[in-house]
Amino acid sequence: FENWEFPHALVLGMGKAAEYALAIGLEPARDRVRSLADMARELLGEIDSVRVLDRGEEKGAIVTVTAERAAGELVAGLAAAGINTNVTARAYAILDFDDKGVEFGIRISPHYYNTEDEIALLADILKGLVS
Repeated sequence: FENWEFPHALVLGMGKAAEYALAIGLEPARDRVRSLADMARELLGEIDSVRVLDRGEEKGAIVTVTAERAAGELVAGLAAAGINTNVTARAYAILDFDDKGVEFGIRISPHYYNTEDEIALLADILKGLVS
């Protein structure tokens, strides 16, 4: 009856994303994003003023870092280069961020369609932004 608030585009987008994931395979997609995330952690960890916040024996595909510059400026600088990231604030993870002694993090989420060159570019651009 009243379907005017139904998000048709979102449902279609989710369906297409599911088709892509099933065509590639869930395990290969998982392995790919973890590999790219590990590469990002390694490259970003080499930047003096950037601190990788991820910990644990088995890390996921989301990379979280902090830096000595305002998160909003860094996210905007990355966006200007075509790299989508997001700010995560202490209020979203009080216990974790208090334990790590940080006020903010930048969330970086590589996807299986990203390339190693794109991860290297991310690191180069972030290095330039914090220098």
